[in-house]
Amino acid sequence: MKTALAIRDESSLDDEQFAVVLQASRAPLPADAYADDALVRDLIASLAGVLKQARTSIEGGKFKLGLFRKALVGHVTAGALRHACDRALRECEWMPTPAELIRLAQGFVRPDVAARDQARQLVTDRRSRFRRATFAQLRERAIAPDDLPDLPEDLIADAVEARLLMWTLDAEIVYPTPENVERDARARRAFTANLFKAPAQ
Repeated sequence: MKTALAIRDESSLDDEQFAVVLQASRAPLPADAYADDALVRDLIASLAGVLKQARTSIEGGKFKLGLFRKALVGHVTAGALRHACDRALRECEWMPTPAELIRLAQGFVRPDVAARDQARQLVTDRRSRFRRATFAQLRERAIAPDDLPDLPEDLIADAVEARLLMWTLDAEIVYPTPENVERDARARRAFTANLFKAPAQ
């Protein structure tokens, strides 16, 4: 997924579409490549052919290019530098300095990274909505007790912490009703008593 997603609301996604978004959120992306010497020379030459700059000699031009190469090669990613030069063509009348190009490069996000980040946000939104809806059902005891173990483990842990569910001594997940609390308390007392029970002579 190389471009930003047009979808802004995860609730509009059906299960098949969400599966695609989930896959995109987990997709490995190639590392950023830094601008190399050839790219810096080409981009600076393009800017120099369009933007105003102080007159200089051939030797002076070579010296300036060397400064650009020293400041940019290996320090700015190729995508960010292209973005900075595009901005310079749109926003600058005079040839920018290396520092100005670095400033123009700030905030650049690769399209594939933006798409992955948006996919991750959609996944987070879907999980948050599911969590809120499930917690509301748990408060109403609307989920059948037999279905409680099928809930995601992290959600069960959060629900236990919120005291919407409880683990029993027998590792069952149940609603914390007075009956369940009392039954589990009796089981724990009996278990503790057996631990300290004197062995038979």
